[in-house]
Amino acid sequence: MDELSKRTRLVLADDHALVRAGLRAELAPEFEVVGEADDAEGAIDVITARTPDLVVCDLHMPRGGGLAVVRACATLCPIVILTVSEAERDLLDAVAAGAAGYLVKTASVHELNDAFRRATAGEPVFSPSLA
Repeated sequence: MDELSKRTRLVLADDHALVRAGLRAELAPEFEVVGEADDAEGAIDVITARTPDLVVCDLHMPRGGGLAVVRACATLCPIVILTVSEAERDLLDAVAAGAAGYLVKTASVHELNDAFRRATAGEPVFSPSLA
């Protein structure tokens, strides 16, 4: 198998284009972004259309937010919430909805890459500061 065929297929869902662009740039070449969305409804549509290996989703987005995405798509693939919120209630709600992980946007690129690899392999992933 060559390098490109091993890449993890990823959907990015965040209402900030700059965040999506930064993640796309930093996660290459191991992760292949196969779709993007700037709201929950768009994320659900692209996830069902593209069948990614992993979804990275912001918690607070228009038209339903990350929890709506998790509720609709967690049975299709792992979904990791990537957010600025460190609120315990947000974390608990995401886990209850079926999220595979909950990471804060202050994580380093190395931490994100490692967490995304582990989430793709089926491991739950959480920011150490939230433990």
